Amino acid sequence: TPTMRTTVSPVMKMSAQIYGALKPLPLNERAVAIVGNDRATDEDSELVKIIRQNGFKLYDIDYCKTFEEYLQMAEASVNISYIPTGTLAGDELAEKFGGKHIHIPASYDYDTIEANYKTLCETLGVELPDFSEEKQAAEQALANAKAVIGDTPIAIDYTAVTRPFELARLLCEHGFDVRYIVADSAGAEPEAFEWLKANRPELLIYSPVNVNMLEMCDREHEHILAVGQKAAYYFATDNFVNIIVNGGFYGFSAVKKIADLMLDAYINPKDRKEKLKLKGMGCASCL
Repeated sequence: TPTMRTTVSPVMKMSAQIYGALKPLPLNERAVAIVGNDRATDEDSELVKIIRQNGFKLYDIDYCKTFEEYLQMAEASVNISYIPTGTLAGDELAEKFGGKHIHIPASYDYDTIEANYKTLCETLGVELPDFSEEKQAAEQALANAKAVIGDTPIAIDYTAVTRPFELARLLCEHGFDVRYIVADSAGAEPEAFEWLKANRPELLIYSPVNVNMLEMCDREHEHILAVGQKAAYYFATDNFVNIIVNGGFYGFSAVKKIADLMLDAYINPKDRKEKLKLKGMGCASCL
């Protein structure tokens, strides 16, 4: 009963229980699983490429087409989680089957991304790649988006990306005019929060659980580019990036793809009333 649970969130518990039917198998040192997600990790991400290009078998519940394929996930010797609600799943699988669990959170801070990949490569015993080209591609995508979006005010919400304050900082550092963040806290992002407080003190933070937020939907708003469905709803804009939970993106490629989606959202408005009435089922990364 979710309302009676005092230990972990219902979503975190559900993410862990999804793997409850797995039975012990001999651990395969060349098998890795990404766990705790409700969408497949982008194949263009450096995360997936590092695993596949070094000859590891990659499991993800989103790849499983049969129950037998699902059961094979138990042979993974390393379980990787990168969204906050996936940590319990990784911990329980490691405890149950004896493999390792590493949590390398989806981040929009370049140093954190590099540190995450270092952890991954050390765990797998492989060489850390040079990410110069991936960084350059991300930087170019940000520059391309900024050239068109200009000083258009931007709103970011926590359902689109799990670290909205880091994304806001990244965009601000590249000249974007981030005005609003819709989130209840910056718990896992203290450095990004402090940077924004010092460098963008005019930025406004809105709590999505505050009932007064409903009044915003009926207000007149300036033209705003939204990253996320809640931001699009609250700020009444048809120009929005239609993803949830990072869209399956990860690493430097995530920065590039979100910048590309922002550019597309600016150029090609959507019918938000039609899209948002479907909630999660209607977005590009559907539940």
